[in-house]
Amino acid sequence: MVKKWLTWINYALIGLIGILLLAAFYYFLTRPTEFTLPDISAKKVEIPKGSFTRPEKDYHAIGTKGLELTFSPLSVQLPDLRRHLVYYGKNSRPDAATDNPVLYFAFNGNKTTESLSPGEKLYVMYDKKQTPPQYIFSPGNEQTPLWIEATAQNNQAMVHVAMKSDNGQIIKEPAAYAEFTVPEKEYLRFSGTVWELGKLRVDGTLLARQKARWYGVDRFLEDHGGEEYEAIRNKQRIDFGEGEEAYSIYVNQGDCVIWDNNRWKSVQPGKDSSTFTLMCVKKIDDRIMNLELWDAEGKGKIALNLVRSNEAWMPQNLE
Repeated sequence: MVKKWLTWINYALIGLIGILLLAAFYYFLTRPTEFTLPDISAKKVEIPKGSFTRPEKDYHAIGTKGLELTFSPLSVQLPDLRRHLVYYGKNSRPDAATDNPVLYFAFNGNKTTESLSPGEKLYVMYDKKQTPPQYIFSPGNEQTPLWIEATAQNNQAMVHVAMKSDNGQIIKEPAAYAEFTVPEKEYLRFSGTVWELGKLRVDGTLLARQKARWYGVDRFLEDHGGEEYEAIRNKQRIDFGEGEEAYSIYVNQGDCVIWDNNRWKSVQPGKDSSTFTLMCVKKIDDRIMNLELWDAEGKGKIALNLVRSNEAWMPQNLE
């Protein structure tokens, strides 16, 4: 009985599905192909009034000036060299001009040192090829739009920076970058700079390698030299070299000699000595002579000591 009842339910469902399919097919065949849209053009849309709306005459009163733009060209300013420039002091050789000393500058991260005389320009450039890019002094001091001038003031330098624009105008702004002081920085040039003197490397053993021997006052010249040797009487004799290349110089404390034509020569410090390597006697004790050696540019200075030698008695020298 239950089985027969379920069968009739299935037939009823199948029939209902068939009726729905026929209704859908009929709607598809009879549906309209055109649709009518409502006409909205006739509706007038009003813009809401703003809270700050002004009468039209107020807007006309503004005129054109209120909407004009003012052109301001880009201003060129000086770079800040205060963080990059290093001052290594001035030339303090005994023959240096005390009223116009040469100053020495470098840039951080660059070992190249350049000299600058007061009143002269030292040209600067920004080298992008460096790693990292950095300021350098123009090779050969060739002119660039940027330069510095400086004067010494005790243990610091007063630096003036200027730059020329494309139209030739000299730029000196901002003022803080245009003029500032740089303190003197200690540098190895006062104690450990290495350079060459002839074919010899300059260091503390230079005099020993030049076969230098200090014998004190030449007693023979003192007693028998005569007027011809009056200028060197009572001076300390230092011999250099050996054999046919041997020669002697005569100095006292405070005297100086220059390196000229591969030998030391006595000189009065001044213009005539300023372009040569200079060696001066600082102090003479019974056994030790203290000397200072300066390079030609005044960048390098080294202290030298010479121990007194005892000259052996050699009668053949008198013959």
